[in-house]
Amino acid sequence: MAGALLGIKYDPGTVSDVSRHQRAAYNSARVGWYEEAAQHAGRAVEAAVAAGDTGFRRMARRDHAAYLGQVNGVTAQLVLDQASRNNPAVLTQLAGIV
Repeated sequence: MAGALLGIKYDPGTVSDVSRHQRAAYNSARVGWYEEAAQHAGRAVEAAVAAGDTGFRRMARRDHAAYLGQVNGVTAQLVLDQASRNNPAVLTQLAGIV
């Protein structure tokens, strides 16, 4: 099986800034560092906006709200509201901001 790839050369892989920050947010949240996770998630949103990547921006805002919910519920709901305006598939709170 190893011989099947002989002679094939691959270009180096690349990881976008959005993906790098999303991974850092996940890693931080996994060990309970939610404030740091929210910061990385916010940077992922900024990177997606800078790259003009609408799809990632929508997903990154939802994730940002999820991490923020662990440290600042009001701000998380504001971010979630913005995310839902950009992506109607994002679930939102039933009523108002608490």
